Amino acid sequence: MFRAGAFDQLKQNANKARIPFYGSYTESGPVKIAVEGVDTSGRHKQEATLFEEMRQVAEATELEESLGILRQSMKMQHAQNREEEFSSFIEFQEKEMKTFMEEREKKMAEMNKIYFEEMLDLEREFDVFGAVHDQERLNDADDADY
Repeated sequence: MFRAGAFDQLKQNANKARIPFYGSYTESGPVKIAVEGVDTSGRHKQEATLFEEMRQVAEATELEESLGILRQSMKMQHAQNREEEFSSFIEFQEKEMKTFMEEREKKMAEMNKIYFEEMLDLEREFDVFGAVHDQERLNDADDADY
């Protein structure tokens, strides 16, 4: 697809970067332009070297891309592992808290039971003591002279 001004923009950028440039205002086939560009710069005589350089560039970029993907994958795996560790930790803490609360409830219920049993015992003792004491007062009242 041809975009107006693309050729001139590309040529200007290549010149600024001091990169050899070849193109055509009349030819639209990219293969033909590339072949003519190689031929005009004399690179056709170094074709084997050119293809070897292209192969090396392709390998290097594939290697860098592969390494980048591998690094990203490792980071994601590490993040996933950390997330799993954190989730496990939270689950463990929730279980520990639940167990703690259940044990606390059992102890509180046991303490309440002991407290109420002691209160009942005290109440019974008071009733017995009170009844004995009341009986003594009644006996004293019978003996009193009015």
